[in-house]
Amino acid sequence: MKVGRREFLKSLALAGAIATMGFSGCVSNLEHTPDPTHTPRPIPTPTPTPIPALTPKPTPTPAPTPAPKPRSTQTLLLAPDFNLTDAISGDNIKLSDYRGNVVLLDFFSTECGACITSIHDDLVPLHEQYGDRMKFLSIHIREPEITVDYLQFFAKEWDIEWPILEGTSSKIQQIYNVKVVPTIYIIDDTGVIRYLHLGSSHTQTPGFDVLKVVIDNLLV
Repeated sequence: MKVGRREFLKSLALAGAIATMGFSGCVSNLEHTPDPTHTPRPIPTPTPTPIPALTPKPTPTPAPTPAPKPRSTQTLLLAPDFNLTDAISGDNIKLSDYRGNVVLLDFFSTECGACITSIHDDLVPLHEQYGDRMKFLSIHIREPEITVDYLQFFAKEWDIEWPILEGTSSKIQQIYNVKVVPTIYIIDDTGVIRYLHLGSSHTQTPGFDVLKVVIDNLLV
């Protein structure tokens, strides 16, 4: 059966359309369709186990540091020893012989008015009050021309009943740094200088009443 040209062309066009549709479908089927995403089951978060709080060891309270004992502001100075001749008895006397006793040590000269006043108004009354509990020593200085006989006369004249030591020819004045007379040292029973007084009670340098307080405290 003859088919017309027109009919043939229609048939050819239709076959091409069908072929095209079929091919297009194959291409589409070749594209990778991803598998549905797998949703993992949630892993439960474990409940943290509470860590017990560490109790710190108690810090020991340090023992209180004892307050330092107050230190005396006075520098303790050992009185230098000496060996001098007593003009009254002629004996040699050393200061160390009087260790264990409170000692009043007086530097004087016979031509010093303040020294005579100090002996008469201060030392003689002090000796009457304390002479049985402490020792008194006077050291004569500055007058090399004064003889032992004159010192003995001087002692009787002014009621001196304790040793007068001849110190003019020695270095005792320099050793004790005597700049003025009278100069009086109070020395305790261990040989330590506890007080220095310059002048008589009338000069008040410092007050003689302080000297008596020092003696009273040392004799307690």
